[in-house]
Amino acid sequence: MKFLVDVCIGGKIPNKWLTDCGHDVVEARARDPHMPDEDIIDWAFKEGRVILTVDKDFGELAILRGKKHCGLVRLPDASLELRKSLIEQLLQNYSTELSSVSL
Repeated sequence: MKFLVDVCIGGKIPNKWLTDCGHDVVEARARDPHMPDEDIIDWAFKEGRVILTVDKDFGELAILRGKKHCGLVRLPDASLELRKSLIEQLLQNYSTELSSVSL
């Protein structure tokens, strides 16, 4: 699966772990640490990536403003271990659904 990690949580999720599990992971902060959410959602859509974030603004962009996306995963502001556990559960339970929205 392809993920784009939002600027606000870069380094605070298990990027290496996701990569080691065979996922394609890029971080917005590597391109621009001040990248606006609209640019992030556009980039993720163009590359068929699911956005990992803690930011509520992506819901507004996707739902209220109708921005196209390939999936949004909003993680809680929690420990690295809890986030890892939540991502594992997400992948176990929803991989098919998330893969089907990717380009």
